Amino acid sequence: IEEHLDEFIPADIMVIDEANQTTNLGVLIDKPTIINLVYYRCPGICSPLMEGLADVIGKVDLDLGEDYQVLTISFDPRESIELAHRKKNNYLNLMTNPEPAREYWKFFVSDSANIARLTSAVGFKYKRTGNDYLHAATIIIVSPDRKITRYLNGTFFLPFEVTLAITEASK
Repeated sequence: IEEHLDEFIPADIMVIDEANQTTNLGVLIDKPTIINLVYYRCPGICSPLMEGLADVIGKVDLDLGEDYQVLTISFDPRESIELAHRKKNNYLNLMTNPEPAREYWKFFVSDSANIARLTSAVGFKYKRTGNDYLHAATIIIVSPDRKITRYLNGTFFLPFEVTLAITEASK
């Protein structure tokens, strides 16, 4: 991770949403947003990262959907939105109260050009090794105007840290 704090994610990056529609990432970011970049077939760190995120969403003192949202985006252009659906359901099943996450924890895929622009903008580096990738585990907190305000690295997140990061992004 090469942190790009106080820089902005380009407004015109396109992603494919859960309805299999191409949509503008800049339009989606309208509140404090947690972005996590993963690939859904990952045999390593992505699953613990997503499990940590599913756990902390239920523990922060903020309302998912009202105070913030979560966008999970695959950086593997070979992955389909159908695979994203299956993974989302897996993580919803881990949550005590999955209802807010059904709507406000959104999963996306994209093409290689848009993925490259997004990963470059946020400083997320990865290297393909065979069919897999070497990469870090991080969540990126972005303000409603797409400004990168915080990186939280690892697979376990303290509710206080996430609450503080989201609150900071809202200001």
